[in-house]
Amino acid sequence: QDMRFLPLIPLFVILVAGTAFGQAGGQAPKIPEGFTAEQAQKFMELRKTIGEALQYEDYEKALPALVEQTGILEKAIEVVSAKETASEDDEKKQKVVIGGYKSMAATNWYNIACCQSMLEAKAEAVEALAKAIDLGFIDLDKFRIDSDLDNIRSTPEYKKVIADLAYTEVYEVYTPESAGG
Repeated sequence: QDMRFLPLIPLFVILVAGTAFGQAGGQAPKIPEGFTAEQAQKFMELRKTIGEALQYEDYEKALPALVEQTGILEKAIEVVSAKETASEDDEKKQKVVIGGYKSMAATNWYNIACCQSMLEAKAEAVEALAKAIDLGFIDLDKFRIDSDLDNIRSTPEYKKVIADLAYTEVYEVYTPESAGG
């Protein structure tokens, strides 16, 4: 089995600029920036549900949990993005936190696309894949070989999303300016 779900694991804790869920040295748990205590608790509960569901390929159970968890991440992105920063260091930290949340949301959207594809919800799967790409989940090779996407790979919508991505990647990498010409 491939490792696409690995980013759901405690990477979340690392990416939130030193905050952590759970008890550490008898201290009260720190709540990640942009989250309420309830959202942080729910996020972790959903992480467990998603992990267990995907382990047993229970896409019907994983899908709503992924959607809900992604909603929590998107709200946190909004909250952190709206916060004014007092210094350049604060602004850099804010960008790291937002980047971490966006990376997790992108991975979730990819996993949502995989679940929807496995459940034969083809249009929704392609839409979720496009959202993953918009948030930075750009792995053409994975898109082309991941068996979870087999159900949508022949659709014109999937082909367009992948063609647009491939064109963008080639254009950005191989422009005369980037080649020094």
